[in-house]
Amino acid sequence: MFGSRTSQFFRVNRRSRIFEWSIRETHYHVKRLNGVPTTRYVEKKVRTSPWKLNIICRMIRRLWVPEALTQLKFVQKRWAPTVAKTIEKAAYKAGLQHNLVPQELEVERAFVTPAPFEKRLDIKAKGQSGIIRLRSGHIVIWVAKINFDKYIQEAKTIKHKLKWQKRREDANKERVRVLGEFAFTGPPSKDSKSLSDDSVDSSSSTSSTESTANKSTSSSSSSYYS
Repeated sequence: MFGSRTSQFFRVNRRSRIFEWSIRETHYHVKRLNGVPTTRYVEKKVRTSPWKLNIICRMIRRLWVPEALTQLKFVQKRWAPTVAKTIEKAAYKAGLQHNLVPQELEVERAFVTPAPFEKRLDIKAKGQSGIIRLRSGHIVIWVAKINFDKYIQEAKTIKHKLKWQKRREDANKERVRVLGEFAFTGPPSKDSKSLSDDSVDSSSSTSSTESTANKSTSSSSSSYYS
């Protein structure tokens, strides 16, 4: 009886350790960034093993988005282009939600969760059969805005500091190219738009009153001379 309990205890501990290791290796828990714009995108039901996908996702965590895309071009894995497309979609979604360009984003989280698998019949010898499980996974990518000033201040070497300064310049140039005059001010708010509409309405009303006054004076003068 004592042996069965101890074996059960060690078996439960072993399972919990495996579960903790899998969570640590796949989900990559990080501290939530308060006040930093983040965007999440999920590529669902990728027809391959989640373990294989997670190997690729581990390579791009905490990387600058252009650097992550460059790294994935040289990864000799079948599903590396799929992960790269997922990052591009997450960056595009961040641009729609927060007016951010890919050069000012980093891959905050990258992990894979298991999806429902499909079953197939496996015919074996002597009239036996088994089940083949065709696994699939969901690729989850979180991108967040980079605080360039923080990285520049925390840089330990001059080379590292120059690297982040160059990345900030590239981000500013790309932001100016994409957003134009609203690169650093943002699009006009609803309040300013309503104020401009009110000003346009007031100017149109004054112009209409002036035109009616001119018409009335012209009609009176014509009647006088007639």
